[in-house]
Amino acid sequence: MSPILQECIDTICLERDNGWDATFDVVTRLVKEYGEQRLADRLVDEIPKTVPFEVVADLLSILIWSTSDNGHLIMAAAESWLRAPKETRRMLIALNLECIPFSSETEAQEVLGGIPDEHSTARPHCSRVLEYWAKHP
Repeated sequence: MSPILQECIDTICLERDNGWDATFDVVTRLVKEYGEQRLADRLVDEIPKTVPFEVVADLLSILIWSTSDNGHLIMAAAESWLRAPKETRRMLIALNLECIPFSSETEAQEVLGGIPDEHSTARPHCSRVLEYWAKHP
């Protein structure tokens, strides 16, 4: 893992219960170093699986507010991880972002309603997103 990415992870771990004072500064440096193209995929590929998915979701959530497209590419990547579920970890990250995936309840139902058995760990997280959409049509 690169030094700037390690610093982001470390800072998020220190601040995740107390606000994001230093995290935004470190994340801004990360965006400058990494660029924005395919950022979500590249980061998830690089971050070791020993880092909890919640921390990775926090990083991507902060990046949504720190990129020039207001996180459009990050959300598109997250939604693609849910549409073609290959890796439970990516699904869990996508389902735990600050922004809710998909643009409608119908779309969320279509994608999240039939999670394959090999990704059953993600089902409670899918249910939470579907409950959100049911309350906020």
